[in-house]
Amino acid sequence: MPQSFYEPEQLADTRPCSALRDDLKFCIQNTDCYKKLNQTC
Repeated sequence: MPQSFYEPEQLADTRPCSALRDDLKFCIQNTDCYKKLNQTC
């Protein structure tokens, strides 16, 4: 019977804090200032 192996999704950024950076970027992009003015306050 063939075995199947799960390979986790690889992020483009492999730095140690890349997941934290992605979360912060997501939070900033969902603020009112960013949505209205396309810039951080």
